[in-house]
Amino acid sequence: MTQLIDRNQVRKEFAAYVSDFDASDGKIQLKIVHTYRVADLCEKIAESAGLEGEKKELAWLLGMLHDIGRFRQVREYGTFIDAQSVDHALLSTQVLFEDAQAQSGMILAGAVADEDAYIRRYIADARYDAVIYTAIRYHNAYRLPEQLDEETMLFCNILRDADKVDILRVNVDFPLEVIYGEGSENARFEEVTQEVLADFMSEQAVFRGHNKNHVDHLVGHASLVFELVFPLSVRIVMEQGYLDHILHFETENKTAQEQFARMRRKMDEYVKTRLGELP
Repeated sequence: MTQLIDRNQVRKEFAAYVSDFDASDGKIQLKIVHTYRVADLCEKIAESAGLEGEKKELAWLLGMLHDIGRFRQVREYGTFIDAQSVDHALLSTQVLFEDAQAQSGMILAGAVADEDAYIRRYIADARYDAVIYTAIRYHNAYRLPEQLDEETMLFCNILRDADKVDILRVNVDFPLEVIYGEGSENARFEEVTQEVLADFMSEQAVFRGHNKNHVDHLVGHASLVFELVFPLSVRIVMEQGYLDHILHFETENKTAQEQFARMRRKMDEYVKTRLGELP
């Protein structure tokens, strides 16, 4: 099967772009690793959804592009928290679609292996541009817009699932202070806010506006599992083991210990049901 995207060129353009940022910054390094992993997860999830050829390659490309705005967010604001800085998904679309002409060698410009390839329609044709734009614009949204067409919804869900799956790894592999900033070392003394706990126990993603402390953010990321669309995504989460690690967070707060025990029981029930969907 002909490869419609020159992946080596995409990786080269991505590396060139991020080389302008401080690689010694833990947040920058985190996002470089995250980008490659999300791209690989997008491809796996796309395959599980029956996609092949140009559509599977588009899914991979979305993973490579989705967080491009994070690098400017970190450099300009020093945080990943959108509420304290800028909507990183919106910034990503601005970098890709508004700034691309002013930046030589931007990723979209270097993504196509063959000028006549079908995938060029995803970049040059406004209808397919919209798929890329929408998937990236809403990959961090609490809920997707209801009016999306079936194809756009599919790609949005693939990217959102892949992003959520790898966010769990990030919460284990990187120190809390890199992810959440100063003061996160106090998380082990904090209780889970009641609104956050209620969201979790209702089997839904924690509404970001309910987060009041660092441990709330951690629980919010664990709750993303409830939003996973594809059964394969749930299986990958369980195979990786990061969710279990998060829900066994070593808290010194007695109330929080009881809260995490409740959340573990709830998640165990939920995961057993979802894994039952797999062959």
